[in-house]
Amino acid sequence: MARALRALLRRGAPPRRRHQSSITSCVAWGDTSTWWDWSARCLTLSAEAAGLPMEHCPNFREVWDRENSFVTRVHGVAFATPHDAVHMRVPAVSVAPRLAHVSRRSFGWRCDVRDAATDELLATTHGTFVHVDTETYARAVEMSDAMLAELRPLATGEDRADAPEFPDDAWAPVDWTTVVRGSDADDFGHVNNAKWAYLAADALRAAGDRGPPTSVDVAYLRPAVPGDALAATMAESACGAARVAIEVGGATAVAVDFTF
Repeated sequence: MARALRALLRRGAPPRRRHQSSITSCVAWGDTSTWWDWSARCLTLSAEAAGLPMEHCPNFREVWDRENSFVTRVHGVAFATPHDAVHMRVPAVSVAPRLAHVSRRSFGWRCDVRDAATDELLATTHGTFVHVDTETYARAVEMSDAMLAELRPLATGEDRADAPEFPDDAWAPVDWTTVVRGSDADDFGHVNNAKWAYLAADALRAAGDRGPPTSVDVAYLRPAVPGDALAATMAESACGAARVAIEVGGATAVAVDFTF
């Protein structure tokens, strides 16, 4: 995904307003046939969030091209329009990402997905890119002062949303297991970020059908690779939200929050 984004940016683009980048993408009908398809589509499109600092921040662009030392740790989508209202009605969407906040080790972004014909808001995604070392690609390290000086003026200052709280005694096993397939993995060899939307949806449905969620938020804790056996536990909050923890070898790989 990162290589494709770099190729797209190198082809050149018309001048854009500072603080916002945009791209138009076709939407195949299959992309919106279920809420988990629509979730995965929105999460995939929001990879364009890296395009904004690539446009305006030479120091960021150099590090991204040379090291690819930014990883997604949090990724989510809130739906403004239900998937069944989008399916077979919206042939193309416009994607407009923006930087929301910047810290020394990470930056957060938000991305509006709109009907390209009507400008109707369909969904808003959000996420956090963390700057990591190039030895482990896991340990967070500070960005350079030069990079921070470029990124901070782009940030809108939007606050992070509060995550639901789940008491320790709310957790229970889910009658769901699966094995990671080769088609679940990306070019880096681990389960693709957006693919977790499908896996979490399977586990959620195994615990009881609640209908389409209004938001899906994924926290990535460790990778899973083809051949790994996955299991799940789930907790519910007092406000009706649910968190599905998908485990690899007894350790949590992702925690996925759903609101309804």
